[in-house]
Amino acid sequence: AVLFLHEARVIDDIMDQSDREQSGSIRLAAGWHPLRIYSRHGETSARLEVSWQERGGMRQPLAGENVAASIP
Repeated sequence: AVLFLHEARVIDDIMDQSDREQSGSIRLAAGWHPLRIYSRHGETSARLEVSWQERGGMRQPLAGENVAASIP
């Protein structure tokens, strides 16, 4: 998977074929930020989970009121 926030590449594990968790961090101002995720999987079942965390806060799934989808 590859994850971008604005044009910043935050996660790039395109060469990693393991199932290990990937993480990255970036400082953001308050407000909405465009997020792009590219993911590829083989013939096995795929699972992609994205979570976020404020400094000193608990990790939360990226879902619900925190997401505004824009699908071309």
